[in-house]
Amino acid sequence: MPTLLYKLMVNDPMSNPPTPSVAVGARKSIRPLIAPRDIYAVITSRCNLLCRHCYGRFGEPHLARGELSGDEWLAVFRQAADQNVFFVNIAGGEPTLHPDFPRIIDGLVDLDLHFILTTNGMATKACLEAIRRARTHILGLKVSLDGPTPVSHAELRVDLNGRPHPRAFDQTIRTAEYLRDHDISYTFATCLHRGNIDVVPEFEPLLLRLRPTSWFLATISPVGRAIDYYNEIFASDRRWSADYWEGLKSRLEHEGIYVRYIDMAVAQKTDGRPSPFTCPAATEFCEINSDGTVAPCPVSRVETPKHILVYENVREKSLAEIWAGPAFDQFRKWRGGGCEGCVAFESCGRCVAQSIQWWGDASKPPPYCVSKGELLGLSGLSNLKRELDHKRHELFRLSKK
Repeated sequence: MPTLLYKLMVNDPMSNPPTPSVAVGARKSIRPLIAPRDIYAVITSRCNLLCRHCYGRFGEPHLARGELSGDEWLAVFRQAADQNVFFVNIAGGEPTLHPDFPRIIDGLVDLDLHFILTTNGMATKACLEAIRRARTHILGLKVSLDGPTPVSHAELRVDLNGRPHPRAFDQTIRTAEYLRDHDISYTFATCLHRGNIDVVPEFEPLLLRLRPTSWFLATISPVGRAIDYYNEIFASDRRWSADYWEGLKSRLEHEGIYVRYIDMAVAQKTDGRPSPFTCPAATEFCEINSDGTVAPCPVSRVETPKHILVYENVREKSLAEIWAGPAFDQFRKWRGGGCEGCVAFESCGRCVAQSIQWWGDASKPPPYCVSKGELLGLSGLSNLKRELDHKRHELFRLSKK
């Protein structure tokens, strides 16, 4: 394993304000590692679902044009291994639909490159066997489960005709049973939505039967296809109290299932302390899309307009050149400023992608932070909340229902 040669965030002494809050124009220096610690690799944009919350609108046929072949992906991963990248996250679309998926997984093992795999769980036997062969190199395996019942899961997981997929839940459960029975550790990843928020308690017995190592829950961000359906699908974790979320986490962790809450203001605020982002985009981490585009993270690629920033392609430049190039340098500069008044500024990784997504302005705080603005001491909070409410109303108005 390579040594972390650079401290990720080095404070500029000239930028330190005399109070705990951040003065207007304050900046800190963002120092990247000499190479990514890990890479999120969207190996294909193909998908066997048209999920209503999909950030990348995967499954739409035009997105699969010009994708990297298996040979090209292995060449990219060879570059990553040569740079001592710790691991790669294999994702999609649905990654198991890449025609060379088993060979790519076998190739990662040959390169001695560890990986995380994210899947909707609708994998073929050949793909599951490739996963089993590679078990010594799997750092994490995330399986999407968006409901504890076939109906609740299919609220998001629709087929290529836009109808609730009749077999999505059963196939995902069968994959989970295969992983459990072959003693392969895995995580369930769940998005809260209107179809599952009222039946959250029903997840608990299902998790205890299927025995994942962990369970990640998150609210839905209005990115990609989720914008079209936001009015139909969005649900807040406010449906359940902070005490409920804490109790659920405590009970499952007592049974050996780690629980992580993501972008859930109620569930994450139980201790009354600020919880800064730990975003690694462009300092420890990057994304490579199925067409070879390299971006700081998936949301930054999807949400950054080309008139603001253009990302480069691994078919035209090496991964090392892109990591040290002008687009990533600009993104790091954005991460070093903004969010005036925030008491957590010095320890926060700053989610620039969400700032661009919601405001078109990299300096403003993301919605999650605005919702905790009093705790964080954000400047101009009343205006931010008013603007955020307006933008959310627009999302509901523009969504299809």
